[in-house]
Amino acid sequence: MLRGTRRLKKRYQRTTTQKRHIRTNGQPSIIPTKWMPITVVATSLIGISYSLFGTMTTTATPQLAQAQEDILEPTGVSMRSVIPSFAKVQDSLAAVGYADAENYPQVVVVGIQSSGKSSVLEMIVGEEFVPKGEGTVTKVPLVITLHHIDQNDKWAEFPGTSSKKIRDFSVVKRKILEGNRQFSSEPIRLDIYSPDVVDLRLVDLPGLIHNPTKHQPKNTREMIKDICKNYIKNERTVILAVTEGNTDIQTSEALRFARKYDTEGSRTICVLTKLDLVKDSDINNVLSSLQKLPLRLGYVGVKCRTNQELRQGISILESREIEDNFFKFHNRWDKSGLNTKTGGLATELSNMLEKKVMHFLPEIVDKLRNDLYKLSKELEECGYSPKNEYQRDEILLSEIDNFLNRLIGASTIYEIKVEVAKSIYKTIYDRCTNRLKNFDYSGATSFNEIIEVNDSGNLEVPKFWEGQDDIVYQKWQSQVISLVSELQGLSEEMTYNTIRLLRDQVDDSVKVLSHRPALRDAVKNNTLKHLNQSYTATVKHVEYLINIEQCVSYDSHSLERYILIKEKKKQSGQEERVPQSKGWFWASNEDERIRSGKYGKVWTEAYLDLLTERLAQNIYNSLSVDILDPLRSQLQKNYTVNIFGQLDHDMLLEERSEIVQNRRLLESQVVEIESALNTLGINFQVAHIDHVEKLISA
Repeated sequence: MLRGTRRLKKRYQRTTTQKRHIRTNGQPSIIPTKWMPITVVATSLIGISYSLFGTMTTTATPQLAQAQEDILEPTGVSMRSVIPSFAKVQDSLAAVGYADAENYPQVVVVGIQSSGKSSVLEMIVGEEFVPKGEGTVTKVPLVITLHHIDQNDKWAEFPGTSSKKIRDFSVVKRKILEGNRQFSSEPIRLDIYSPDVVDLRLVDLPGLIHNPTKHQPKNTREMIKDICKNYIKNERTVILAVTEGNTDIQTSEALRFARKYDTEGSRTICVLTKLDLVKDSDINNVLSSLQKLPLRLGYVGVKCRTNQELRQGISILESREIEDNFFKFHNRWDKSGLNTKTGGLATELSNMLEKKVMHFLPEIVDKLRNDLYKLSKELEECGYSPKNEYQRDEILLSEIDNFLNRLIGASTIYEIKVEVAKSIYKTIYDRCTNRLKNFDYSGATSFNEIIEVNDSGNLEVPKFWEGQDDIVYQKWQSQVISLVSELQGLSEEMTYNTIRLLRDQVDDSVKVLSHRPALRDAVKNNTLKHLNQSYTATVKHVEYLINIEQCVSYDSHSLERYILIKEKKKQSGQEERVPQSKGWFWASNEDERIRSGKYGKVWTEAYLDLLTERLAQNIYNSLSVDILDPLRSQLQKNYTVNIFGQLDHDMLLEERSEIVQNRRLLESQVVEIESALNTLGINFQVAHIDHVEKLISA
């Protein structure tokens, strides 16, 4: 079984160069295709149900149950370290602005100034590289990733910069100091490769202060706390609180600050420095204080280089030996039960971080997959830059088509036509009624007073003027038809209102081209120019219709039929009569017979209704035929000649700089997330197989 598992491991390793991955429900899967059958075989061999994230379902023995527990909480010894690969993924994602990358598991180091924080870091690394001095030296987070290597070499790199391998750590110190000129939350990233370190990721935060110095801004204390808070509030982090062991632990600023965001003390480990300065008589008090402030991850005591040792030129490697001897031969600390020595601290931190990574890995991968899907959709909506002439013309046509669909889509044109029809009818009606409002006449005031029922039971309208011939009607008609003269100038008003509605729609619709300023301006200018040209021709057409209306004659029989039809529809509920203003009057000072006519108002109202309906319909048809209906085809012809034929296509497709930058950012994030998912899937799957193999062989 062991040999079979080893063969599976080799087959896994051969898949590490594959970049192909499958998709499930529109989202990428991080399991390479060739892994699927291998995973099934591996499951049957080791007798457990094994998933990508290390989750196991035991099927039999207590040994396998123990294996499950060990895998879920790796020891850091039997399992290949996953920290370097995970740190690389984290840095790559952070480099492309993926915000969640800063919230991935890491060890954050917090402490007050002069608490020995820098000395602890240097003891862990084995090199003197952290800038020191009076006041606040560390002003930005320093993200340190330690890589254990097997070769006899040691160097540092600043990822994302042009610097290469730096073997002189005094140069590293100088470069870090150069990046600490002012307070900022933007971190400095440092990778250190050495055979003397364990795989680990640390974030050195600015030291907490009580009061700013006279050369520091008044809000320095708040700025430092804000920077530290952004890191330690994340539940995925391990908080390394550094405090002086020769002071009152219960008043430790570092522990108080950590406890504010880790209320249960479940992810905080405290490092006690300067234990060599604690008097033997005070050791019991120190240990008693630790019991009053329990931490799940415990306390670790260390001894760093003293000022005297620094003056004597004691190296860090030599100081490690001094530290070992101090705790080994000290009769009180050796028997105190306190974990001691920086070497043990580094290993413990590495184990803790490894557990954190494996615990949160399913959550991280799930978030990556969801974000990849969202960013891919956003990138798709952002469009793409043309790679050749064919793509260029295709994008240009698509952009203009999007504009036209928004400008004169079916629903948009319908709304404009409804608005135009209402405006025409109201304008004509108001114009005519204003002409009649100062006149008066005597007689009936409603249809009900003149509609009669004949012997056969049918509705009947009395003759216009009882006992008179049509000469009276013709004279009345000549008076009424002068109403049309009030409509002069209506053609310009109606056409302008229609063009105004379209111009407003153009201003709104052209926003879809805001990301391409040159194309937006060209389309807008040509559209408005076309509407202005349509205005002149349409005004003449509408004016012609009004002039024709002055020549239309309605005989008395036509009006009689109209009155009867309107009344029948009203009584049957088929039509709701248009509300009319009070004071519609009719009279003629030239002819008293018409003034005293019984039915003058009713005939006038009927004529006005008929005139309004007819003229409103004709004008509406004219505006629709001349402007609205052919607008799309006319604009397409206009664009073909004036845009496609005369303007440079590359210039038209130029985008705003922020659009280009956003697309590049989205593209880089999509690429890095896909790479991260692939890396996490391969490296962590193999890491778990290694651990299972060790457990089985044992």
